[in-house]
Amino acid sequence: MELMPNVQNKAKTTEDLILSLCIARRISPMQLANLAVRLSHLEAVLDAQTDKGNQRAYISSN
Repeated sequence: MELMPNVQNKAKTTEDLILSLCIARRISPMQLANLAVRLSHLEAVLDAQTDKGNQRAYISSN
């Protein structure tokens, strides 16, 4: 059972979808970079909410 090739195929498919959306919606590299920053912030908030031990530390650091 080989899982890696399937995971790589899904990752490539996802990347291709994102690139297609960027092209179709005329999203510039700068806009895509800004979206990546927003995504990282959202992930940090979600991580802080699920990690009760670090939630207060994250909130006070912002």
